Amino acid sequence: MTTPLASPTPVADPAGTTPEDAEQVFSQSIVISAIRCVLTYVVFPFAAPLVGLTTVGPWIGIA
Repeated sequence: MTTPLASPTPVADPAGTTPEDAEQVFSQSIVISAIRCVLTYVVFPFAAPLVGLTTVGPWIGIA
């Protein structure tokens, strides 16, 4: 004989996090990721040669 599945009961959030808090943290992570990508793919490729850091990249990658 099989037992019927009970409907899931909602679990209270122990930390008291609201959807607004979650949205704020998510938005901050997107901003940090965007800044990192802009620096990596737009700023550093053009600024590094101007400053004279053209030979630093391979050594950083090896270390």
